[in-house]
Amino acid sequence: MEEDIHLVGSRPAVLVAKSDPSTPIIYCEKVDQTADGPRPTGTNIHLALTSRDAVRLLKALQNAQKVHGWPDHPDEPVLTNVPPESQRH
Repeated sequence: MEEDIHLVGSRPAVLVAKSDPSTPIIYCEKVDQTADGPRPTGTNIHLALTSRDAVRLLKALQNAQKVHGWPDHPDEPVLTNVPPESQRH
C-alpha cells in the first residue's frame, strides 16, 4: 500500500473542460509551510474527479461548514471600527 500524499494549497478553483464536463478538476497552487509561514511554490495541483465525486466533496464541505461555523463566503470584509482621530489616545 502506498503512503498518503499530504499537500497544502491555496486559491482553489474548479475547472470544467467543454470537451468533457463530466470530469471537473480541482485546481490550486501548492504551498510550502515554512518557519516564516506559508510560501507559494508556483507549482499547481490538479485533482480530477468524476462529477459524482465532485458533488460528494461539495456536500462534505457544506456539512463541515455548518458543523464548524465557517463563513458563507471567505472573502467577506472584516470591519474594524476606528474612532474619530479626536477620540484616539
